[in-house]
Amino acid sequence: MNLFPTALADAGTEAAAPQPGFDPTFFIMLIVAVLFMYIFAIRPNSKRNKDRLESLKNLAVGDEVLTNGGIIGKIVKVNDELELFTIEVAPGCQIKINRSYVVSALPKGTYNEVKVEATQKKK
Repeated sequence: MNLFPTALADAGTEAAAPQPGFDPTFFIMLIVAVLFMYIFAIRPNSKRNKDRLESLKNLAVGDEVLTNGGIIGKIVKVNDELELFTIEVAPGCQIKINRSYVVSALPKGTYNEVKVEATQKKK
């Protein structure tokens, strides 16, 4: 494509007209771009989501979890029919939360460490 047709006309040369026909270059570049997007963005994200869903299915009573709102607690009861967890967030304080709002399972002892730190700050 010639951006300056008048400049070439003044110089006395003729601009080459685009040749009619099929040019596969655009389609090849489009396929390569979609392939890179799949390899570097879509595939790792779907794999990470699959692992997260698998870990959420395996949660049981006694596991310590982090919720979407930043609440750390220990699972006290699991209701598989309604997809609900009852989580103890403080001694004697329990909340119900949907399974999809659990972000991750935490290592054992995390809930007790947070509880100890909270009582130390009150003093």
